[in-house]
Amino acid sequence: MKRESLWFLKDNLNRCLMVYVIASLAYMGLSVYTSWHDTMRGVDRQLELAALALPGMLAPDFHDRATDSESISLDEELRNREVFGQYVKRANLAWIYTLIEQDGRFFFAAPNVSDQEAAEQLRWYYYPYPEIPGQFIEAYKTETPVWVSYSDRWGHFRSVAYPLRSRGGRLFLACADYDISFVKAVLIREAFFSCCVAALFLLVAIPFFLAYRKHARAMEGLVLDLERYSNDLESMVRDRTQGLNNALEELEDLANRDYLTGIYNRRYGMETLKRMTDPESGYRGWLLLVDLDDFKGINDTLGHQTGDDLLQQVGAVLSDISGEEDLPIRYGGDEFIVICPDCKDGEIDGKVDTVKKAILELGDRRGCPLSVSIGATRIVPGIPVRFIIDEADRCLYSDKKRAKLP
Repeated sequence: MKRESLWFLKDNLNRCLMVYVIASLAYMGLSVYTSWHDTMRGVDRQLELAALALPGMLAPDFHDRATDSESISLDEELRNREVFGQYVKRANLAWIYTLIEQDGRFFFAAPNVSDQEAAEQLRWYYYPYPEIPGQFIEAYKTETPVWVSYSDRWGHFRSVAYPLRSRGGRLFLACADYDISFVKAVLIREAFFSCCVAALFLLVAIPFFLAYRKHARAMEGLVLDLERYSNDLESMVRDRTQGLNNALEELEDLANRDYLTGIYNRRYGMETLKRMTDPESGYRGWLLLVDLDDFKGINDTLGHQTGDDLLQQVGAVLSDISGEEDLPIRYGGDEFIVICPDCKDGEIDGKVDTVKKAILELGDRRGCPLSVSIGATRIVPGIPVRFIIDEADRCLYSDKKRAKLP
């Protein structure tokens, strides 16, 4: 009877150990999978934000003009390449580029280029992409974004192909690649941590099974140590997750900013106006459409770099003189928008005069006379955004005509 009891105890102990081993393996697998899933989800979100940011870095009609190998000048390609190169470094990406389709073939429209690639050939615009992934082609046909993981001699990468349309309605793919070689190290580290936890539990469980009564108090101490270790591990995961969230927030802000002036871009401004004109929004306010008169002459006379510097300073001036609730936006080229949600009807003339005075003073400081025309119109819920912009445009041209009168 005693021997049967002994075998019974041994059999139960073996079963418990087997259950423990299976549970440990399941825990390790779940931990590794969760870490991989969370990491890849963060990478995919970062890639999506990067792809959506690409059109804002290019001229609004860039992809409408990108029709053949000669339609985009070398100077514009180099400017785009420099902007993309800076963005790649800030966002810690591998490559960013846009693709256009012509007669069933895909070509690079605006890629960033490594130093080695730049040394190999002068131009990369309209360079064919013969080995384009099939998923990219499917994304183009269905206008649905896709994410693809692949490996080559340069490493392991995660890519996104995001179908977008230009101002003129031309379909193109905005793409970004992220080096995910680090994911393997993350998974190994997570597996190691899980294995350590499992091994520690095993070391604790064996004496517990063999001598529970004798070592009860010691077991309580070990359980407390494990809880502290678990809390420390959770804290590490929280810190890492917080860091990733902060990076995503920074990328999202970059996607909403104009690459030249640093103020909000056209896409973000139109989304804001759409929310304000929702019939149930309850918003009231004014919209200023600001145009720098004859700015092309400044570019032609003083150069595009001087023109870009002036646009940057105009953006800074609009930010400085705007109220806490005002939203300065670069609408495109030398046109800006200022959304004034809290501005009352009796205050708008003063706001217009303030903007004109500030820009005129900027021109005097730079020794480059600037003149500006402004069209102001009310933002009314229920009125489509395009009608509000058209009305502001009409007021703008009326202001231009008044300025030309003797």
